[in-house]
Amino acid sequence: MKDAIYYETLQAYNEKIQQRKQHHQQQLAELYQSHPQLEKISDGLGRLGLQLAMASVASDDPKKLEAFRQEMETLRQDRSDLLASMGYEESVLEYQPHCPICQDEGVVDGKSCVCFQKVLIEKFYDQSNLKNILNRENFDTFRLDYYSREKGPYPNSPREQMERILLSSVQYAANFNNETKNLYFYGDPGLGKTFLSHCIAKELLDAGKLVIYQTASDLLDIIRKSKFQQNDDRLAQQPFQFLYQCDLLIIDDLGTETLTEFANNELFNLINRRLKEQKKMIISTNLPLNKLEGRYSARLASRIIGNFQFYEFFGEDIRMKKADIL
Repeated sequence: MKDAIYYETLQAYNEKIQQRKQHHQQQLAELYQSHPQLEKISDGLGRLGLQLAMASVASDDPKKLEAFRQEMETLRQDRSDLLASMGYEESVLEYQPHCPICQDEGVVDGKSCVCFQKVLIEKFYDQSNLKNILNRENFDTFRLDYYSREKGPYPNSPREQMERILLSSVQYAANFNNETKNLYFYGDPGLGKTFLSHCIAKELLDAGKLVIYQTASDLLDIIRKSKFQQNDDRLAQQPFQFLYQCDLLIIDDLGTETLTEFANNELFNLINRRLKEQKKMIISTNLPLNKLEGRYSARLASRIIGNFQFYEFFGEDIRMKKADIL
């Protein structure tokens, strides 16, 4: 599916470049139509250029070659003077690439140009379900000062615990290509679990990874619609396919969905398949381990417990602290 997005984006990119070039050709045709002398000079330069190239290959008389060059220079000057009298720069006759790096080819030295990469990343953002919020919730805006340094019933203070989780999250995003683990963020509401998931998502999206974020409820709705609604349209099926094929799937609010046999089975199928295909996941939930085992089937709980790294969030509700500050 990531490949499909890549090729769709590449096709759209190429079509946009082609439209720019066609627009330039149309403008040029209109310019020549309103100024026939300009077209005549440009055509003359084209013919002379071809004659000069052919004469050079044939190793003709140097004087003949020089005559061609002088005639071309005269025509260039005539064209420049005519354009100036019309209020144009000579560049109006040439297609001006949108990207000066790749000249609108999309590729530099066999690799995707940064201009195309930006378009592709934007496409990944559109699919992620996170496009707007990541401007506000990212590693640059994450604040440790909301977490207390005072120890409670845990060996670490909330601040110490959060420093550890933050460091692990930064390293996880930085080393994503080499990571094999999945993350399980759990704790009471308002402690930064979703925020930190967003931080990781932004780093990966900016690096060109396909990240999909869904709450558990919305995720199950996508699966349900895909299975029970008759729709063969490829675009309509994309959200379902993304769940299985994206580089990172973030499942938020696990445990808040209405739990049915269908939900239990489909959550297992999704998580199990992604584990088999070594596709990484982050789960964010209020459910500690003992409640995870009590809510879901033994096989689903076992797959999560055996394949995720657990990080407990504790302390005071950060959202309440932010509300007091504001």
